[in-house]
Amino acid sequence: MHTIDTIIPAVEAFAARHGVLPSTVVRKATGNPRLYDRLKDRAARVEEDIARIARFMADNSSVDVLPDVLPPVADNDAGNPAIVSPSENHTGGEA
Repeated sequence: MHTIDTIIPAVEAFAARHGVLPSTVVRKATGNPRLYDRLKDRAARVEEDIARIARFMADNSSVDVLPDVLPPVADNDAGNPAIVSPSENHTGGEA
């Protein structure tokens, strides 16, 4: 079974063997013409998040109380990160 890290190169190799674009493979498999680009963007964000988490743990490995480095982040309806103030109760469903 593939993961986000393995599916993109697998799609790219499959597309190359069949002489089509990777987005064509994903569109034909799912019906979603933009999913390939979205998967690539999501994979990049996951890698960035992993790096931030690892850096935070390394920077704070010897402290007793963890600092509040950044405010919480939530995705807005457009899929873009939005800063959530600590006093907000964000459930994501309000209009």
